[in-house]
Amino acid sequence: MHQFDLILTLGAGLTAALILGYITQRLSLSPIVGYLLAGIVVGPATPGFIADEQLADHESKKDSPA
Repeated sequence: MHQFDLILTLGAGLTAALILGYITQRLSLSPIVGYLLAGIVVGPATPGFIADEQLADHESKKDSPA
């Protein structure tokens, strides 16, 4: 189940970035604006898609030096 949650978390973030990047480019804005909006939409501060916070925390500390 751990691997499915990781794939779902990464897939949701990348899909949101792709869609919002495309929309902002069609509106003659930089795709980076869409990527930033995707981070806001998928991030923990907004309601909607909620990623597994424990999984994200564990993966972020996985390769960092102690």
